[in-house]
Amino acid sequence: MGNTIEQKRRYTSPNQVAQDAWQIARRFWLIPDALLGGTVSHAFRERIMMVITTVNQCAACSYVHSRAALLSGVTEEELEILLSGSAEGFDEYESQALLFAQHWAENDGRTDVEMRRKLVEHYGERTADCIEVVAHAIRVGNLTGNFIEYWRLRLLAGEATAQA
Repeated sequence: MGNTIEQKRRYTSPNQVAQDAWQIARRFWLIPDALLGGTVSHAFRERIMMVITTVNQCAACSYVHSRAALLSGVTEEELEILLSGSAEGFDEYESQALLFAQHWAENDGRTDVEMRRKLVEHYGERTADCIEVVAHAIRVGNLTGNFIEYWRLRLLAGEATAQA
């Protein structure tokens, strides 16, 4: 978890941003169910987001979504588990999505066919799609946040070198 900014996952091309944006846009009608407390509750959404944020190591998203998670009903104990990098020990209903999200994030947003099949089998197609919308939404935030942090630190390092 102590990776340098160079090692944190971030966008490195416009194509990556477009791919993630497309995954959300092609299912835009699911956004209320995925992100606004419909099919995926606020607490469930924040748990998924925290799993992915922990893998992607976005400090800004971790800060914002830790608070959002607590406000949505996630307990401090659950938040500590998620921040430690674990997706285990949650109720049976949510555990499949949390493990999917962790695996998905660890594989740089690539969906494993077998993991997707299990997700659909457990939740049904619509809820599985909503879970993927949540995953792509937080990935956009994480990778954008890490991209901004990367360039901010590079520019600050350049200024320090120039002033020396």
